[in-house]
Amino acid sequence: MVRRNSDQWQGIVYAVSNAAAGAGTLYRLERTEHRTNLVNLAADLNGVLPGIPGNGWNLDTNFHRVADGVVHFQVHALDTNGYVIIDSSLSPPFVHELVDELPGALEIELGVLEPKEWEKIKGRSAAESIQFLTNRAERVHLFRQTIPIRSRQ
Repeated sequence: MVRRNSDQWQGIVYAVSNAAAGAGTLYRLERTEHRTNLVNLAADLNGVLPGIPGNGWNLDTNFHRVADGVVHFQVHALDTNGYVIIDSSLSPPFVHELVDELPGALEIELGVLEPKEWEKIKGRSAAESIQFLTNRAERVHLFRQTIPIRSRQ
């Protein structure tokens, strides 16, 4: 996500570590650039994504832990009629091109494993984790929120 505040651009990335293992930790990264460096900000945010823990790289020190036990995380940009414009599940994790028009809303989906079950899954292989989760679907809590975006009209 990219937003403008006065003459500064602020880029925010959310990503889940160890997603291939079925459950991981949600992290947040925030970077700020002067308004003339928007292209540099987008390239910088794309470059940090391989640094997410569990992806074979070292953790960027600017990532902050948000939540453990995340089994599902998606963000969908919707047009003013509620149709999907950008679907994070269909695109690689990168900063999408900027467009002239803001989306009408963002829809955020989050699935979180109960803390006791999260403790049991830590340290297991990806195959063991997926099998463990398959047998405990009732221990996952799903949240969905649609956030309308005001236009500047």
